[in-house]
Amino acid sequence: MQMINPWFRRGGILAAGLLLCSGLVATPAMAASITYNFTGDVTGVHPLVSSGFDTSMKMKGSMTVVNMVDQDPDPRDSSYGLYEVQSFNVTIGAYTATLRPSSAGSIEIFDDLLTRTGSLTDGLFAAMEQMDANDVNLLGPRFFAISLFGPHTLFGGDAFPMSPPSVSSFKELNDYRLVFGLVGAPVEVSGVVTSLTAVPLPAAVLLFGAGLISLVSLGAGGLRNLRGAKA
Repeated sequence: MQMINPWFRRGGILAAGLLLCSGLVATPAMAASITYNFTGDVTGVHPLVSSGFDTSMKMKGSMTVVNMVDQDPDPRDSSYGLYEVQSFNVTIGAYTATLRPSSAGSIEIFDDLLTRTGSLTDGLFAAMEQMDANDVNLLGPRFFAISLFGPHTLFGGDAFPMSPPSVSSFKELNDYRLVFGLVGAPVEVSGVVTSLTAVPLPAAVLLFGAGLISLVSLGAGGLRNLRGAKA
């Protein structure tokens, strides 16, 4: 009987570990980060920056949310979510802009937003300011924004979508803008977003997998010890 007790203790540790890891995955706020990758086509170029861009170019980039907790100051509002972006980059042609280390962008999630037309819509709006990049025709980049809005059935609340809807679902508005120069001067490169995908396996899932492998190995070692003792 004394030989079997350690096996049951190991089994108890294994079960407890599995419950702990399951709880970790079930809590979105504990995911360390999630990255959205996006691509797009250039459809408009202001003449003042035409020396660096044209409509044959493609756009691509990524933005990472490292804290899945809603930053909206009103916790009772389930129709609006605000999430901080702490890593961002965008490339159009050979031009690349990144978020400054001391800056934070944001992604806003709208559920059942009432528009000026009186209709409801769901949407995602991402805005990045204070970017590091080269000037174009003596104009520095001011901000980059993605606007995706569609029917009010896309989101069921303000939680950050771990897997975003397909871009084709956003039928009401789909655009991005890289704006240069001073406020009030609409000098921009614009276009449409062609894809928006989430990088698979957030950190919490990876942690769960690593913990599961370790705990199963621990259980297997206990089983070998039990068999050896019986032999």
